[in-house]
Amino acid sequence: MINREFVMLAQVYNPSKHKIGGWFVSTKYDGQRCIWDGGASRGIPKIEVPWANNKKDERYLERPIATGLWSRYGNVIHAPDWFLDGLPTGMLLDGELWSGRGNFQQTRKIVSTLLPGPGWSKIQFVTFEQPSPLMLFQNGRINNPNFEKIIILDDCLTFLQNKVNSAVQQFQYMIRDLPMRGSQSRLPDNETVARNVLNEMLYQETSKEGEGLMLRSPDSFYGTVRSKHLLKVTKLKLDVGQVVGYTWGREGKLCGLMGTVLVEFQGERFGISGFTDSERAMHSGESYDDAFHEGRMHPEEIVISCHNPRFPIGSQIRFAYKGLTDDGVPRDARYARS
Repeated sequence: MINREFVMLAQVYNPSKHKIGGWFVSTKYDGQRCIWDGGASRGIPKIEVPWANNKKDERYLERPIATGLWSRYGNVIHAPDWFLDGLPTGMLLDGELWSGRGNFQQTRKIVSTLLPGPGWSKIQFVTFEQPSPLMLFQNGRINNPNFEKIIILDDCLTFLQNKVNSAVQQFQYMIRDLPMRGSQSRLPDNETVARNVLNEMLYQETSKEGEGLMLRSPDSFYGTVRSKHLLKVTKLKLDVGQVVGYTWGREGKLCGLMGTVLVEFQGERFGISGFTDSERAMHSGESYDDAFHEGRMHPEEIVISCHNPRFPIGSQIRFAYKGLTDDGVPRDARYARS
């Protein structure tokens, strides 16, 4: 079975390997990615929805009820009824919940609560795509640390057909106003000119506290993968912190390997990711320990005694990040190779 993602994801733009002449460019909205299922699952117990991520739902006192809005990890976004009532019934939408440039922390706080509050009045649904159910729910296995699921197209289509008369409703909404759509323009066909235009647009966007830009190939189509036809262009910050420890991968392919490196920077401690499997390999206190193999758990006393020789405790490590949270912690920090 092929591997897939829940939504279409972007790769990072690399000028040395990506040719972008003639591509479409738009604002990168810094908010909460989401899928609207047309209201098919609204009011239904989450556990009954065939694409839902139910892995950690036992932590709730009451099982979650779906709203029709889903995070990129298959979890319910608990929006208020008045917000959901404004979304088109029977039409799948891929987009972003957003409250303006530089408001990432505010947006995430508003949309991540189990009981929606008045802050939702600041949230807009910015539409990127109207994907076909055949593309959004194609057969495949989602396998990442936050979402493990086998998606079966027939089960998803049956669920949709039983809940919403999508053929009629979709026609109705094709001639009505949809939620806010992200605007886009097209870069010049000449590669050199296109890059110069892109750099100027990136400067203009980041100077207004925007996160960056998105690039989309004019010949591409929607697919639930991390696509080379969809690129994100951001202006990351670079800094250096001190290694103070490690966390461990507890599930999936990271089980038994290093999960993150714990770093201290400007008085704050946090984890950074972005490592290869070989960089995640750990050593025991004496020598390479045969007990450390991918996919196997280990006794806590062995874990404590181990270290990573590539990133020893007390050494300096370079990392890239998108800015600071309200608490002063680097956001989305990742290992930056020299």
